[in-house]
Amino acid sequence: MFREFRRSDEKIAQAVIFLCSDAGSYITGQPLAIDGGYTVS
Repeated sequence: MFREFRRSDEKIAQAVIFLCSDAGSYITGQPLAIDGGYTVS
């Protein structure tokens, strides 16, 4: 169903930038899984 996801530093950096931006201002105190949808399966 899902391909094997390979974590990259770029994807983690994109998530950090989003959380630090105004767009991520309503996300507080939540764990953020950066795993390409693996936790959904």
